Amino acid sequence: MSYQKPTRLRRFLSVLMALTLLVSTYAFVLPVTTEAIGAGDFVYGHYYYYPADTQFVKGMYIGTHKLGIFGGGSGDAKDNARAGGAYPNVIDKDLNDGARGHYVFLAYSTTGNINEAVTYLRNTHSIGSLASTTAFSVGGVNPTFHVVGGNESNDLNKGASGDYIYLYYTADPRAGLPITALAINTSSSQSGYQTVLRDNTGSASDCNAGAGGDYIYIHFDNTSVYTDVTTQVNNLKTALDKAGSLTASNYTSASWNTLQNAVNTGNAIWNAYNNSFHAASRTASEITNATNAINNALNALQTTITLNAAQNGGTCSTTSVNITCGTNTTVTFPAGSYTASKNGWGVLGGDTSA
Repeated sequence: MSYQKPTRLRRFLSVLMALTLLVSTYAFVLPVTTEAIGAGDFVYGHYYYYPADTQFVKGMYIGTHKLGIFGGGSGDAKDNARAGGAYPNVIDKDLNDGARGHYVFLAYSTTGNINEAVTYLRNTHSIGSLASTTAFSVGGVNPTFHVVGGNESNDLNKGASGDYIYLYYTADPRAGLPITALAINTSSSQSGYQTVLRDNTGSASDCNAGAGGDYIYIHFDNTSVYTDVTTQVNNLKTALDKAGSLTASNYTSASWNTLQNAVNTGNAIWNAYNNSFHAASRTASEITNATNAINNALNALQTTITLNAAQNGGTCSTTSVNITCGTNTTVTFPAGSYTASKNGWGVLGGDTSA
């Protein structure tokens, strides 16, 4: 008699300043730019913070064992899943629970390197032959998926009747944020987790499909540890772009060096986020502080204005002055501090044009 499970419903801007003082003209162009997001860009242009001690799922392995006359079965399957310690974390739930097949356990390894992380999981189902479909669509893209290996057959229904079921993974950043946790239980959903789907159906994958026994579902978490810091990162990038549009020779060395120190700090943060996942362990406050430091240094930029009365045979008590130009819209030049003289001549006044 065949067993069939009942069908269930599952649930800048640009600012241009022209400063004309005596014989010198300076133009400050401060563009605000935003990052162009391409069709293959990760998670649609967002940036994310994650704690520095976060561990990501790096790889998975399926351990199986049939209960024999000398027992063992379950424990041996778990040991097989560990693959000699390469996958130390075993999820304590038999993927064949109640289906009278082999014991099947899933183990995984972790890494602190986000660039080695797995981003998405999907199951294939096939009846009467090995499952082989790998053309999975995730979020409108088609990442490259790889089958999760095992100590013998990696069929999640090993030794039981029903579908051939294989677990596939991808590390493609386009598929989503890196996975930080896995779970297996009898519920088709778990709070804070995504459930592994079946092929491209959009339906939760029962790992005992067609074989009787418990409903078994695999879940993965790739959202809970992350905080969206898109606004902070974009503000930082805008400040860096402003600073990058300026030329050192227009400013005093002291004010320019202050700006460059702030830019170096900002670039270190930007470079951390400018990776395939657009994610890093730099907090929102760190990003904001770096942005403020750059903007403050931009506002404090100074240039030197030089007077040359001697060119026409005169003298001047003071020949140069440093003025703060930065991103201010109004600059005051202390003309009254300068006394120019020339024998036989009287000074009638000054002009603010070139």
